[in-house]
Amino acid sequence: MFQRIALFVFSLILMMPGTTGAQVTFRLATWNIEALGGSGSGQWNDALAVLGRMDADIVCVQEITMSNEAAVFPSFAQSANYPHAVVSGAAGTLSGSFYVGVMSRVPIVFSQSHTAQSLSGDPNANDITRDILEVHVQVPGTAQPLALFVVHLKASWGDTNDFRRAIEIHRLRQAIQGFKQANPGAPWAVCGDLNDDVGDGGFGNSFSSLPGGLPFTYSLGSDITFPVTYTPFQTLINEGGYLVDATQEDSTIDVTRPASGRRLDYIIAASSLQSVEDEVYNSALDNGVDDGQPGGLLMKAGSPLPSGTSLGAADHFMVGADLQLPSATPPLYPGTGEDLVMASGINGPATMGPGQEVKVA
Repeated sequence: MFQRIALFVFSLILMMPGTTGAQVTFRLATWNIEALGGSGSGQWNDALAVLGRMDADIVCVQEITMSNEAAVFPSFAQSANYPHAVVSGAAGTLSGSFYVGVMSRVPIVFSQSHTAQSLSGDPNANDITRDILEVHVQVPGTAQPLALFVVHLKASWGDTNDFRRAIEIHRLRQAIQGFKQANPGAPWAVCGDLNDDVGDGGFGNSFSSLPGGLPFTYSLGSDITFPVTYTPFQTLINEGGYLVDATQEDSTIDVTRPASGRRLDYIIAASSLQSVEDEVYNSALDNGVDDGQPGGLLMKAGSPLPSGTSLGAADHFMVGADLQLPSATPPLYPGTGEDLVMASGINGPATMGPGQEVKVA
C-alpha cells in the first residue's frame, strides 16, 4: 500500500467578472418638445410614441410651455412610464414662461432650479433667459449620482443674442463648477437646446460693454466683468466635457431642428461618461434595422413608427445616447494582477513547468 499526496498551489486569486473595470450602461436623451399638447391630443400621443420607441432611462425636456403644462408634466411623464419627474422654475422676466424638466426611470435624488440671482449672488441680476435645472439621478450600480444640467438658451441671431447666450453659458459654467467642487470626480452632463450650431463656426465674438437692444428688464449680475467672449462649446469642453456626436439613423445628418436645417440640441458629457452609441431620432429614417451605413443607430423598443411621428410630436428631433459609468460593485477577489501558477506533487515535492505534467505513483 502506498500513500498518494496531491498538492495544488495558487499564487493569486483571479479577478471575477463584474468587478474592477466593469461598466453600467444607461440611455440619456434630450428633447425640445415644443409644448406637450393637450392630454390625448395628436401631439401628446406622438410624443409618447417617440418616447416609447427611444426607450431612454432619463429624458431631459425643454420648452414645456406655460405654468399649466408645467403642472401636468409629472402626469405626462407617468403616461410615458417615467415614475420620477421634476420641472424647473421660471424666474425673472425673460423666460417667456418656458420651463425645462427631467423625467426618469431611475431615482431623482436632488434638484435645483438655478436663477441669475442664485448663481451670481446679486439679488438684482436678471441675465439668463430660462432657469438652469440641475438634477442628480442615481443610476443603479454606480458609485456617485449623475448630475444633469438642463438648459434652453436664448434663441435668434445677432450680437445681442450672442451676448445673452455668452452670459447664460457663463452661468451654466458656474453651476457645473459648483457641482464639481462639492462632488470631486463625479459624473455630469449638459443636455438641451443651445440655440447655436457647432458646425456654424465663427465663435469668439467679444464684448467690451453691454450691447444695444437688450430688454429693458435685463440686468447684468455685478459679478460679470468685461470683456465677455462668446465661445459656448469650447467653454464646456474646457470644463472637461465632450460633445456626443449624434447623427440620424444610418446617415451623417446631424440636424436636430429640421425647419432650419441646424443642429441645436446637444448632450455634452463629462469625460468620465463613456459614449457607446448615439442617434438623432427621426422617425422618417427609422426602419428598425442597421443598414450598414455610417451614422447613428440605437437599438430601440417595439416597432418602427409612422414616418411623420417625430414631426407630429415636436419641431425638434430627440437626441439620445447610450453612456457608460464605472460600476460601484467592489471586486469579490481583487487579485494581484500576476500570472496564475499551479503545481502538483505525488509522493514528493510539488513540481511545475514543461515535462512535469505527468506524475508516477
